[in-house]
Amino acid sequence: AIKDADKGIADLRTLLGEDPGHVKGLRLKARAHLAKKEIALARESLEAAIQVSPQEAAANFELAQLLVQTGKQDDAVAVLKKMQKFAPDHAGIMLGLAKIYTSQGKWDEVAAVAGQMQTRHPDKALGYHYAGLALQGEGKLQESVQLFEQSLKRSPNAVEPLIAVARSWLMLKQPDNALARVKQV
Repeated sequence: AIKDADKGIADLRTLLGEDPGHVKGLRLKARAHLAKKEIALARESLEAAIQVSPQEAAANFELAQLLVQTGKQDDAVAVLKKMQKFAPDHAGIMLGLAKIYTSQGKWDEVAAVAGQMQTRHPDKALGYHYAGLALQGEGKLQESVQLFEQSLKRSPNAVEPLIAVARSWLMLKQPDNALARVKQV
């Protein structure tokens, strides 16, 4: 696989020598570097792709994902926020931000992004789920249950809000409510 990656990188360097602004080529080169665990070179290729085409969603998402995987959540947030300027209603960008902020325990930021999700995509469950997680993280468990239920109303088969609502009931020391809610599904 490493020989394939080396050959791929050589071929892509040739392509990029002829067309240094070839965004797809830069993205492919980044993936080849990732296959070889060359994180810095992969990041460099993705940043070059974004410089050529700042609105190119795929390269931005790949860079944000790489940054999260390498423990650089704040850099990933910066990439996603920059993208959000081009696509303020993009649910994937909001979800990426919500996930990162949740992993960091930044509940105010989670709540803010969840509010954007609810406003821009009121029929989708995720805004209510993340608003519930923010409340749960702040210890506002009863309120979190209500938001998880709003999420489940929009997506009755979703596992994450069901687990989260059960967790809130357990934290409230009401295991019977948790069990009843799970059995209801």
